[in-house]
Amino acid sequence: MAKFIVFVSVCYLAVVAYRTKEHLWLLFFAFVAVLFNPFQDIFKLSYFVWRIVDAVVAAGVALFFYRYYDSYRKGGDFEKFVASLFPPEAWVIEDWTKDKSRGLHREVESDRNPDLTVRSLNNNKRFAIECKFRSRFWTTKFGTGIFWKAWNHDFYRRYGERENISVRVAFGVGGNPKSPGAVFIVPLEKIEEYKGKIIPAQYLQQFKKDPKNLIFLE
Repeated sequence: MAKFIVFVSVCYLAVVAYRTKEHLWLLFFAFVAVLFNPFQDIFKLSYFVWRIVDAVVAAGVALFFYRYYDSYRKGGDFEKFVASLFPPEAWVIEDWTKDKSRGLHREVESDRNPDLTVRSLNNNKRFAIECKFRSRFWTTKFGTGIFWKAWNHDFYRRYGERENISVRVAFGVGGNPKSPGAVFIVPLEKIEEYKGKIIPAQYLQQFKKDPKNLIFLE
């Protein structure tokens, strides 16, 4: 019975990992599902080894949940910070995407839309803004910067074309989500060539914004 409960639980977590594009976690949960398969005892392990496996799986599940909810908390905090950069005397927040799929336990397509939609009171121009917080720049053999997922880019590009709206990506780097060390608000088309690659930190400097000053977007 215990193996069946673990099997069903990790199958569910594998689905969550798949939906959130956490491919390494997906592989981990898929392996655990095979390991705890209640219908056929594939692995002949001793009692002692099973206890070690139980401990590793429990630690893995705890780590997954911690990172899963911590990422949502950080994302929400950074969204609030970005929204604060558009003061009500100059900007209207038309829309703020909420993650409805978590409560429904199914995918809600609108959850994938950019986080904020703002409109300038000066000229009525509208912008969709996707918020991404990173604790630090990545340093790899390809350079130092921010990895930009290709599927993210393509989805936001299609959204902008469909809704006839300019899309921006707000990157927060360093510090904490409520007070990032640096903020960059980048037009989506300016990072087209970097989709699926590292956006160089040096390249982002031209889009750096001072949170203490009124935000202007063109």
